Amino acid sequence: MTGLPSVSTAAPSGPRPLRVLHVLSAMNRGGIETWLMQLLRRQDSTRIRHELMLFTTEPSAYDEELRELGVTVWRCPPPGSPLKFLRGVLGTLRRGRFDVVHSHPHQFSGLVLLLARLAAIPGRIAHSHIDTREPDRHGSIPRRLYLLAMTALLSLSATEGVAVSAPAAEALFGRNWGQRGRCRIIPLGLDLSAYAPPGDAEARRAATRASFGFGPETLVVGHVGWFTPVKNHAFLLQVFAQVARAMPGANLLLVGVGELTAAVQRQAEDLGIRDRVVFAGSRGDVPDLLRAMDVFVFPSLSEGLGMALIEAQVAGLPCVMADHLPAESRLPGARLFPVPLAAGPEVWADAVIQANTSPHSFPDTRGIDLTQTIHLLEQRYAHYRH
Repeated sequence: MTGLPSVSTAAPSGPRPLRVLHVLSAMNRGGIETWLMQLLRRQDSTRIRHELMLFTTEPSAYDEELRELGVTVWRCPPPGSPLKFLRGVLGTLRRGRFDVVHSHPHQFSGLVLLLARLAAIPGRIAHSHIDTREPDRHGSIPRRLYLLAMTALLSLSATEGVAVSAPAAEALFGRNWGQRGRCRIIPLGLDLSAYAPPGDAEARRAATRASFGFGPETLVVGHVGWFTPVKNHAFLLQVFAQVARAMPGANLLLVGVGELTAAVQRQAEDLGIRDRVVFAGSRGDVPDLLRAMDVFVFPSLSEGLGMALIEAQVAGLPCVMADHLPAESRLPGARLFPVPLAAGPEVWADAVIQANTSPHSFPDTRGIDLTQTIHLLEQRYAHYRH
């Protein structure tokens, strides 16, 4: 168990800063992690000191920036080594004297918050970021037993629950989550300054497109997300294959990495579109990549919220999206084209081509400003000062 060095942030007089420990697997570039990095960049550590507990001893994408920010990172053995994991987590929680443990790994938060309760930490928040209702309904018997156990531990140990949307709340806290009084929806929020068009927006757009070999008139269809089953890349490639038949100059820009990257690359070969698909990998310049796209496509099977979809809207892109995604993911004034997945690739391709003729539109972002999110979270944390 090791901690990265952190700066001394306590004020010379007055109350000590509240200590909040965020718990998650690793700090690679994903929706939760990117949001949390934005929060850490904005924190006022004279009042609230955010720290991290990661269930990995391996390097993560944001490690260098975390060191620069002076954020303390506690690294524990992964859950695959149960005894080492339990000793490491409980030992850290007891030594840390935290005011709040803010746990992000969905159902596994049940165990995390039980350990926080045993360590006598007053604030124990479970945060639901994803909608797992459908796979949970069809889980194996061992999976269902695991869910029952974690649900019981959450009920016993969490002092409150937070979710990014109503579907995410129901997935972790049950159908009657709104009647229990301890669960609330808090939007994740974005640092909107990163998505505001820069003064040299056209030049930067042209330079980013040129770096991938896209010309000024090229239709660039884009997607940002982990290469996992829920993101539905297989369907996305089928959609793009139809677009490419209608518009031979089109290209598909895929941003992200994951377990299915190689399978998606093979599928692109099989569909005869490999030379039209760019696999950009994990990137730290997503706002610039979004501005380089013409249409954003988001055919996820499910989402707790869909931060990439929200980012695309904030960047002004017309978005073709699965129509079942949470209402909280739709920003007022955005150019959205909701389509059922059951409609099939041809209908989706028609929507993409239609969206390409739609003017870019910047939505109302007042409800997703990170400043508002920080204020709401700080209100919750303040209840748990030792």
